[in-house]
Amino acid sequence: MKHNDPCFRFLFAVLAIAIFLSACGGDRGSGFVPPIELPDTLIPPSTPPVTRMVYSVINPDDTYDIYSTAIDSASTLILLAKAAQFWTIADGLVIIRDSTGFGRIPASGGTAVYWTDTQNSFLNTVVGRSVISEKSTSNGVEIHVSTLDTTDSFKLAGGSNVRNNYLGNTSGRVVYKSCVYDPDLERCVAPQLHAVAFDGTGDVMLIAGTTQFAGIHGDSGVLYTRYENGQHRLYLGSVFNNTATLLHSTMNQIEIIRSLPNGQISFGEWHDNDETPRDSYVVNSDGLGLRQVSASVQDEVVTGVTATRLIYVNGQAGAYDLYSEKFDGTQTALLASLGNVRLVHITNQGKVVFANRTGTGLQTDDDLYIIDEDGVHLTAIAVNVGQHEFFWGEAPDSRLIYTTQTDHTAQTDLHSVLPDGTGTAVIADSPDYESFWNVTKDNEVIYSRFVNLQQTDLYAASTIGQNTRALAQDPLYEVFHAIVE
Repeated sequence: MKHNDPCFRFLFAVLAIAIFLSACGGDRGSGFVPPIELPDTLIPPSTPPVTRMVYSVINPDDTYDIYSTAIDSASTLILLAKAAQFWTIADGLVIIRDSTGFGRIPASGGTAVYWTDTQNSFLNTVVGRSVISEKSTSNGVEIHVSTLDTTDSFKLAGGSNVRNNYLGNTSGRVVYKSCVYDPDLERCVAPQLHAVAFDGTGDVMLIAGTTQFAGIHGDSGVLYTRYENGQHRLYLGSVFNNTATLLHSTMNQIEIIRSLPNGQISFGEWHDNDETPRDSYVVNSDGLGLRQVSASVQDEVVTGVTATRLIYVNGQAGAYDLYSEKFDGTQTALLASLGNVRLVHITNQGKVVFANRTGTGLQTDDDLYIIDEDGVHLTAIAVNVGQHEFFWGEAPDSRLIYTTQTDHTAQTDLHSVLPDGTGTAVIADSPDYESFWNVTKDNEVIYSRFVNLQQTDLYAASTIGQNTRALAQDPLYEVFHAIVE
């Protein structure tokens, strides 16, 4: 082959490139090919997601127009729907109801898409991408399921003269109550508790008779109460069959039923005689191990749960102390005995925020404190003599948000503080009333300002009171609904 032959020149070029790459590879081996790095100017910048606020303006004729706006100072208002009601946010979509029925529209604007058969409906909930609603018919109430991305809708529960009511869902099954409406008696008869799969299959009657649904327990449990043979009874059933476990039976009303993280259930008893205290109990899911939370002769009411402890108040009206204990009843800790204490929040770190009330009438003074769930490290986070503090929420940066008020007729200001009681910051302190609405994942506080007792405007600011800006300033009332992030 001659040196000037095209094939020879091609092979030579390939060999030269291979030798060059081998030399550049060094210790990495002859097979290493260095990555090609583009200059920053050639890499398209990523577009950060836009956080939007959805709100309504109340018109003089009492209709609502729904808007959205990005929460920055240069945002443009987008009219989503006129004369409509906001319902919920699901998968970045705004769910509304107007004269057409239930519809969905992107928070950034667009054309509303409506579900069929919703004119006489009540939307119950959105689970994932499934929409569960009740539809009134000429002779009953049906339960329907639809999807967010289609107008498909089918009936989960119906029947002639049957009224069905959605209660809850778990494990891909919907729990509902049904009864036959008797027009002569003008009331429901033959009530039943049911569960059915989201695709409408496997309907099971859990129990017949009058029940009071009390919530979902674990992955597939249903808590409910019944009045039988002069006794109030608490049961734990299943969404898959009609088996049930009796957890407790008493002459007293059963109230404040909670599922605990360890699988137990706590509940209270309300005695008909006001002079007899309210008692709280814990029981295993198999009905065994029943114990009273406190042996006190005073009221004890479970008011919250951390990952490992029950939080409860003990005392009588106007004088409550705050306690915690392990789920097995051990390691009881007195959290606060200041006068009239109530739980207001459990932080993401499991710390207990509580308020202590002094004074009466318009001069009520609530102070805010925080303490570890085991009763150590008590810290005052907002204690101002002659001033009422009201707790609102916790931001992602762990700041605790609250308002202050000199009395219950005075204007309110919005503040935040770190959980250790330091770093108190003013979010908003105008001469008007400020009220907290929400806080974004980026620690932007959305709040309303009641201007001159005539209208409300919506504002945003950081949790430390920086970058304050108006989001919506209509001469009419504005009502915050949701944040879409």
